[in-house]
Amino acid sequence: MKPLTMFSVFTMLFCMVFTVNSQQPFLVEPRSVSQLYGQSVVLECKINPNYKPSETGEKPIAVWFNSRTQLDVSTSKYTYVQDNPTQAVNTGDFSIEITNLDILEDSDSFYCEWRRFPENDVKSAIANVTVVVPPTSFSLTHNGQLLEIGDTATFKDTDEQSFKCTVLNSNPSAVITWTLDNQVITNSVTSAVTPGTVNTVTTISTLTHTFQQSDYMKKLNCNVFIHDKIETADVFTLIDVQFLTQTVTVINLSGDDSLAEKQTLELKCEASGNPEPSYSWYKSDVSLIEFKGSVLKKVVSISDEGSYRCEVNNIFGIYRSSNEVAITVGEVGVNTAAIVVPIIVILILAGIIVAVLYVKKLFCFKPSSTKPDEEYGPEIATSGTNNFGMNLEQMKNTTPMDYSDDANNKINNDHNDKEFIANSGKSDKSVKRPKHPLAQEYESVYHVQNDTNNAKKEELQELNYADLDLKDSTGAAHPQRNTAATIYSEVKPSVTV
Repeated sequence: MKPLTMFSVFTMLFCMVFTVNSQQPFLVEPRSVSQLYGQSVVLECKINPNYKPSETGEKPIAVWFNSRTQLDVSTSKYTYVQDNPTQAVNTGDFSIEITNLDILEDSDSFYCEWRRFPENDVKSAIANVTVVVPPTSFSLTHNGQLLEIGDTATFKDTDEQSFKCTVLNSNPSAVITWTLDNQVITNSVTSAVTPGTVNTVTTISTLTHTFQQSDYMKKLNCNVFIHDKIETADVFTLIDVQFLTQTVTVINLSGDDSLAEKQTLELKCEASGNPEPSYSWYKSDVSLIEFKGSVLKKVVSISDEGSYRCEVNNIFGIYRSSNEVAITVGEVGVNTAAIVVPIIVILILAGIIVAVLYVKKLFCFKPSSTKPDEEYGPEIATSGTNNFGMNLEQMKNTTPMDYSDDANNKINNDHNDKEFIANSGKSDKSVKRPKHPLAQEYESVYHVQNDTNNAKKEELQELNYADLDLKDSTGAAHPQRNTAATIYSEVKPSVTV
C-alpha cells in the first residue's frame, strides 16, 4: 500500500467539501433582521448551482416570498443586490434589498426558494423582518391622575399607591422597569400588551406600592426600552410622602435638670413630619406662646422652674410628647472651678515667691560655721586668739586695713565724725553717731564682745562708718572699733529675719 501524499490528501478534502456542497441547495440563507421604520434592509440568498445538476445544463434560480405572496423583485420596492437578474443567475447571488420599510407591508416573514423546475423547489430558512416603530407617546399616571414628567406625587405614607406607565403604539412592545432612586422595584409590578394602531402595540406597566417615610422626595422612574435602535425613555416623578411621627420626645440640651439663675435652659422637641409640623411648648400645662419652634432656649429665673413638654401638629393631627422634663432653678450658683482655679494659681505663685526669697536669704546671709560668742569667751581668754585667727596683741598692734575703693572716704568720714562731735559740744560717748547702712542690715545678727572677756553684748546700734569694714574675699561685713580691742563673732540671729 502506497503512502498518501500531500496532493492526494488535498484532493480528498476538496472532493469531500464539493460533495457536501453539491448536496446543499443554499450556500447562504436569509436571516431575521430589524430596522427602523422608513429605512432599508438586505435579505441574503445565495444558491448552490451544483445542487441537482441538469442534464441540459440549465442553471437554477431563486424566487422570493413573504407570508402572503411571491415578491416581484423587478419593482422599486424590492431589488436584487446584483445589477440585473442575469448577473444574479450567473453568480447564484439572489440577495434582495427592501427599501422604505413600512410597518404594515414589510413587517413580515420572508424566505427564498431554490428552483430549476417548479416541481424541484427547495425552501430556505424563514427570516423575520421587524420594522421598528418608536412609540407615539409615553405617559405616567398616579391613582388615575396624569403626571407631567418631573411632577410631584403627594400622598400619605399609610396608603397604598398605584402608578401606571403607558407606552403607546410601538413595535416591538416595550420593556418597562421601575426604580426608586436607582433601586429596582420588582414586587407589585404587572404588565400588559394590547394592540395599537397599524401593526403596533401598547405596553402598560402598573406599580402598586406602599411607600415609607424615608422615601420622601425620592425619584420614581419608569424606564422604557423598546429596541437598540430607539433611545431608552425615562419618565419620572418625585415622591412626596406626607407623614407625622407619633413618637414625640423632649430632649434637654442644657445637660442638667438643675439650673441656677441666669443660666441657659435649652430644650428640643424631637419630631419629624411632612409637611413641616408646628410646635407648641407648655410649662406645667401652661402654654408658652412666646416659643413656636422645635427648640426652647432662654435664660432662667426662679419663676421658670417646672415641668416642660411639647406638642406637634400638621395635617395628620396633634401629637403630644411622651415625656416631660422637670427643671429646678436655684439661686445664682457658685462656679467652683472659677473660684478654686484662681486660688490654686495664687498659692502656687506665693510658694514660688517664698522659695525665691528663701534662696536669696540663704545665699546672701549664709551664717559662719564658727560657734556662737558665748562658747568663745573662755577660749579667747586662754588662747588669746579670736575667730579671725589673730590674738589680742596682734589685733592691738595691727593697723586696720582700708577695704574701701577710696581711702580718703574713710579719713573724711572720721574727720566728719570728730567735727560733728565738736560742733555739738558733746563728748564722744554721749553723741549718737549716724548708723551705717550695713549696721542696719546686720542688726541682731552680730554680737560684740570686748577684750575683757566679760561677755558684754552690745547691739550694733551705734556703729559708725569707721566701725565696719567690708572684706571682698568673703563678701561678709565685719564690725571693728578703733578705740578698743574688740572681738566680734558671728552667730545665728535670735529672731527670724
